[in-house]
Amino acid sequence: MINIGDTVKVQIVRINRDTQRISLGMKQLESDPWEGAVAKYPVGARLHGAVTNITEYGAFIELEPGIEGLVHVSEMS
Repeated sequence: MINIGDTVKVQIVRINRDTQRISLGMKQLESDPWEGAVAKYPVGARLHGAVTNITEYGAFIELEPGIEGLVHVSEMS
């Protein structure tokens, strides 16, 4: 993803004065995919998605990158 010497944009997440460390994050600069999900995916809506994982308790469905939900086994026929 990144190499030594690369220039990257980061956000300061935490400063620990005791250990003299600064925690930085790249993910914090990206928008949250869950913002607006309630309006985009209302309860009761029928949607299409890709199955990403099947477990004994259900299947995980990706609606879009970063938005994944669980269909419980009791909801499947």
